[in-house]
Amino acid sequence: KDANSLLFLKKIMESCIFWFYILSTSKPYGTNHYSLARNYIKNFGIPRISKEELSVVIHKSSDEFEKWLLQQYDLSSADIEIIKGVR
Repeated sequence: KDANSLLFLKKIMESCIFWFYILSTSKPYGTNHYSLARNYIKNFGIPRISKEELSVVIHKSSDEFEKWLLQQYDLSSADIEIIKGVR
């Protein structure tokens, strides 16, 4: 993959929605340590975006990216508050 795609995936893996998913599905190994093994993350959905949109979203600040990403999953405001509260 190209560098932009890898940066996009990195930003997703640092997002609150990804960590909500991990904390909800992964096996805990100790204090705040969770498995990121393939079988735990393979069903996490990654939004499909165009190359043009990719070029824009990878340059967003962390807060702007989080907001954009949460919008991609079409979540209710109540769901978003739960997700943000997990960290």
